Amino acid sequence: MSFRSRQKIYVPLSAVFVIAMLCYGFFQAPLYSLLPFGIVSIFYVGMLYRFRRDGLHPALIIGSLYFLSSFLSLFVDLNWLAKYNYRLEYDLHVLLIYSLLTVFIIIPSLRIGRASVDWSKRSSLLDFIVRWSWPLLVFSVIYLAPFAFKSLVTGAELVRSTVIRDEGVLPVSPLTTIAVGVAQFFSLFTMLWYYAAIKKYPKYIQYSMLLGPLAGILWGFVFASRDVLIWVPLMFLLGYWYWEDYLSSSFKSAFKKIYFVFFIAAIAFFSLFTFQRFSSSEEGIMGSIVGYFGYQPYVFAEMVSSHQNFYGLNVRLPFFAQLLGTYEVVARDNPYEWQFGTMLADFYGIFGWLSLFLSCAILVIFFLIAFRRNFITNQESRLILMVLYFNILTQGVFYFRLGSVSGNQYMVLMLLLAGLLNAKRQRN
Repeated sequence: MSFRSRQKIYVPLSAVFVIAMLCYGFFQAPLYSLLPFGIVSIFYVGMLYRFRRDGLHPALIIGSLYFLSSFLSLFVDLNWLAKYNYRLEYDLHVLLIYSLLTVFIIIPSLRIGRASVDWSKRSSLLDFIVRWSWPLLVFSVIYLAPFAFKSLVTGAELVRSTVIRDEGVLPVSPLTTIAVGVAQFFSLFTMLWYYAAIKKYPKYIQYSMLLGPLAGILWGFVFASRDVLIWVPLMFLLGYWYWEDYLSSSFKSAFKKIYFVFFIAAIAFFSLFTFQRFSSSEEGIMGSIVGYFGYQPYVFAEMVSSHQNFYGLNVRLPFFAQLLGTYEVVARDNPYEWQFGTMLADFYGIFGWLSLFLSCAILVIFFLIAFRRNFITNQESRLILMVLYFNILTQGVFYFRLGSVSGNQYMVLMLLLAGLLNAKRQRN
């Protein structure tokens, strides 16, 4: 390794060490909080070096979220957690396991590759979805829009603290199920927007695909949720990276301008929801943003240290519990049970250490195999699995978002779609 190559590695590592020491000295971060930051940072710097010429690679997008979480955890004021009766004294091995598993679940992203075939000449089940999904997309947007507008007028703080608990924000009906079910697939429709553009579908078909991410945003607005304002922009970046070699220069130029406006709008709504919900809280606006990303190691450690009554399949795999006839409503009364501890805390909540290690192992092994070109040869199938993995990891920095009935069904349908695409290509 040349001196210049060593410099590219050691300079960022030195910077990480200096930042950590500054944080510890000036912000009095507990010693155990340096463990997640140190381990995730070393792995992240390695990814930065590996993909130094590919700045939008999915591994960097995913890694950046988990690095940000570990970094901001250093700035969490322990008094914010003390009011929730957190112990705030945790065994180092708990934080070590959290840190290593965080790195472990990111590893499959290193194998994700771009599209490598001429998609303009291919035909598949994806074309059927592109051609005939627009009525459902239109319905989902029209149905969710009034409820989203009502939540915006009501205000995020009132919606989150009162309306959801006392009244609910959506009526229980088959129409709601359809509208929310379609919105659940916002990630797939974001990718299919690029696909439709590359295959030169009529403009109304191309634009109809954008109703998918719009439905996803409206769905988030209904619950005054900030999360979707992070996930949707990231999906557009993933799509641009994946399809870049097949996009025209004019499309790229227009996309960058539109994306900039969209990104500013996302920041504006994120700021609005944050102000409405946390301007009068003890943490304040900036503190709430720090906690939004930075509470995770503490919540995980508190879950491991304090939790006794495990949920089984009821909380994060309820669809499968219903199929087995074992579903029961679970009351989650302790703050650490509903605060963000990454999906690792949710995995632990199922059956303890066994479910945590088993869930992570299944996740990593499955997607490592899925991203091997000589195992799943159909590229459409790998595309679907890439979207699913990206969903799980980017949303998982907060919690296992696909751990609802509709989320479980989404995972099952995406896996079935990937299987059908792979089986079809093998027959051909």
